Amino acid sequence: MPSIARSAPSVEPVHLALRAFLGISRECVLPRAEDALSRNSHPDVVVSLSPSGQLSKQLRHAGYSHELRFAVLPSRAHVRWMLPQMGNVASTVGLEMYTPFSVAGRVMKMLLKIQSAGRKGWGCPGVLIASRKQTALEILACQVTGHKEILFSLLLGTPTAFQKLTVQVMARDGRILAYAKLPLTQAAEKRIKHEAGILETLSNDPKLRSRVPRLLYSGMLNENYILMQSPLPGVAGPTRFSGMHQEFLSLLHAVQPSIQSGSELVGDVGRRWDEVAVDATSRLRDLAKEALREAARDRQTARVLCAIHHGDFAPWNTRIHQGTLFSFDWESACSRAPVLWDQFHFQAQTESLLHTKPAPPMDLRRHNRALYLLYLLHSAAQLIEEKAAANVIAYRERQLARHIHESAIRAV
Repeated sequence: MPSIARSAPSVEPVHLALRAFLGISRECVLPRAEDALSRNSHPDVVVSLSPSGQLSKQLRHAGYSHELRFAVLPSRAHVRWMLPQMGNVASTVGLEMYTPFSVAGRVMKMLLKIQSAGRKGWGCPGVLIASRKQTALEILACQVTGHKEILFSLLLGTPTAFQKLTVQVMARDGRILAYAKLPLTQAAEKRIKHEAGILETLSNDPKLRSRVPRLLYSGMLNENYILMQSPLPGVAGPTRFSGMHQEFLSLLHAVQPSIQSGSELVGDVGRRWDEVAVDATSRLRDLAKEALREAARDRQTARVLCAIHHGDFAPWNTRIHQGTLFSFDWESACSRAPVLWDQFHFQAQTESLLHTKPAPPMDLRRHNRALYLLYLLHSAAQLIEEKAAANVIAYRERQLARHIHESAIRAV
């Protein structure tokens, strides 16, 4: 790709997404189609945020014979999706990467399907990418999937330090062929590279390799990093923890089991908490100190079974097919954590976000209180770092207070 003028990155999210999609550095200016027609500079790829039939005709006359068109939803100022506007496949297929579990989320997806299925997207803002040949991502996707013609749907993640662009790679008939992740920040790039390493490790286990995405490609796309992985079969996983979840976690925890001393674990969680404590509420900081004291007393001489930890084992990161559970989105995985943390996390996420009822009285959290306190603190630290929704952090704060309080009552 020819050199592109460098400048401060645009704050407009559409520009962020397009830079990543085209493999252009975050410090570069997008090559505008309108400029290419009015100047002597003719880059291989140009972009228009105000496409028209007349512009397309002029671009084709100038040698830009290849086009990708997207509808921007719900709006350019608050873009979340960029859905394909070409080929015979309905653009609504592009929404399949979004699996809402809440009522509000399901209603929003239904409205977006109606909006995107309307004539020309019912007036949705459009984006045109015109090029002299296939873009670098198209070429890579064709090589990886074996398909000659590819469509894309783009999903922008939440604007945080770990924001990424997820690309659903589809055949012209709408079949999902792969998913690609492209970081929009340096911190996100580190996480996605870590996920590639985890997937490579899991692929070496004969019992687990078919239950997680297959690593199709990881490396550079022009100036940016990209991870491409296979889709998983089936439908969204269940919201209640069951035997199939336990069976999957048993396979996961058998990959690289290890033993960690209780005092070492408390020290690791304490250091992780110290990294973000300044951004926590004063009440949460007080609870954290008490939780670490409680855990240190209970776990001082204990030996803790650890293994690979998914990091976000929750319904929205699982699929079920023919009675078998699959899991994806391994960005937050770590190579060593207590094996109970994945189940703790599943319960925490479903209770705080989906408002499911707590587990039955014979609850692992009460019988493993010190490990649960450490999980809550570790999880709260990650959520604070990610600037997650206040309600999911507040849930962990309430759980810390509750289980510390219960311990104090038993001690009386």
